[in-house]
Amino acid sequence: MNHLEVYGYLNTLSAAQANTRGRGVLNKALWLLLPKHHHFMHMLEDVRKCKVNPSWYTLLCAESYIGHMGRLARTCHRASLHLRALERYRLLMALHFSNIEL
Repeated sequence: MNHLEVYGYLNTLSAAQANTRGRGVLNKALWLLLPKHHHFMHMLEDVRKCKVNPSWYTLLCAESYIGHMGRLARTCHRASLHLRALERYRLLMALHFSNIEL
């Protein structure tokens, strides 16, 4: 948790200096927070409450899903993006389950 707090503080300092122009500005936009830091914060809270080893779960499945949906939605029109992407995902899931033999 200390690491996340220090990283967040450095991001704040960096963002304040990002508006400064010119070369040689130290710490200029170097500490950009990644979405995984938010996940790590929740993971630490879960470990404290539930005592579950964090190596038992990861973000890889969610990241894979987001990448898959991004590739599906890449060619959709902006006006119907939300609907068409879900329709395409639904069709792929139907094809997947139709190929499974019971």
